[in-house]
Amino acid sequence: MTSLPHIHSVVLFGFGAIGRLIARHLSPLVPMTVHDQALLHTDALPVNVQSGSLEEAAASQLVILAVPVQSLPALCTAIGPHLRSGSIVADV
Repeated sequence: MTSLPHIHSVVLFGFGAIGRLIARHLSPLVPMTVHDQALLHTDALPVNVQSGSLEEAAASQLVILAVPVQSLPALCTAIGPHLRSGSIVADV
């Protein structure tokens, strides 16, 4: 059996209700980056959470897609070229 790698970086695509819930629980454990086109620079982010560009965010070890289902095809197409080898991508 292989073990899972230790996760050093997590990104959230989407910072609505589900994305905020995930950030609240994971950010005390690991640094997080959020990418959401609707996120304003004035929006308060939890401690240990920063906003980042699509390209920066997609290079994370763990990529969590917390966007509406109808947005998934375009988002996957956009992040695909920027994903690093071995990344874990999860849809919630």
